[in-house]
Amino acid sequence: MSSLYPLAPPVEIPAIANGRPLSFRALSWTVGSVVIHPQRGAIPETVPCLRVWIARLGRASAVKYYDLLPSQLRLTILPLLEAHPAGSVVVTIEAHGYNARRQYSVSVALAEGGSVA
Repeated sequence: MSSLYPLAPPVEIPAIANGRPLSFRALSWTVGSVVIHPQRGAIPETVPCLRVWIARLGRASAVKYYDLLPSQLRLTILPLLEAHPAGSVVVTIEAHGYNARRQYSVSVALAEGGSVA
């Protein structure tokens, strides 16, 4: 874990409700690590993170970036982002299930509307 660049706080983990898609335009991104506090009183953990600076679609948001922590999301989204110029794709994430059994579906489309994955 120490080989990943530590990202500055705050950690902005998106609230992805079960079955409700979250869409945003990916303006830029970086890979690093963040410190999280899993439970009150627990020892903080340093975890890998894909930080994506966003333009939220569908509703305004004061959040400038999302920190994507689940490995399934990081490993799915990063190659899709790297395959296209910054700002050119819209990412949609949908969660299925709860807690340890939670899975994610990801779709990426060109910002102008054409599907890329």
